[in-house]
Amino acid sequence: MIKPFLGTHVEGSLKGTYNYRLSKAHSVVENTFGIMASVFHILRKPLLLQPTKARSVILACVHLHNFLRKSDSSKNLYSPQGTSNIEDISNGDIIYGSWREETTNLRAFQSLNKTGWK
Repeated sequence: MIKPFLGTHVEGSLKGTYNYRLSKAHSVVENTFGIMASVFHILRKPLLLQPTKARSVILACVHLHNFLRKSDSSKNLYSPQGTSNIEDISNGDIIYGSWREETTNLRAFQSLNKTGWK
């Protein structure tokens, strides 16, 4: 695990820049995992699986997440605007995304209309 440098650092210093970029990377990972956990409920609790099966489940979730984020149409359904945290550039405040809202009726997938093919 990578840790930030302790204390306050002059803006633009190597340590300050490192801490800022580490914080940004942490935010991206937190957003991604939060979005995935809000859709794939298996990620909301400890995986009681053998390590190889847990790895397969996590990789499947990651691949599905990337697939759903790839096209604009599926991205708008999977993670519409406001889902992720964003930083207010004017003052540096974080506006939290909707994935943080705890809801009980989240559904992993939307219902599909029946089609004529078998």
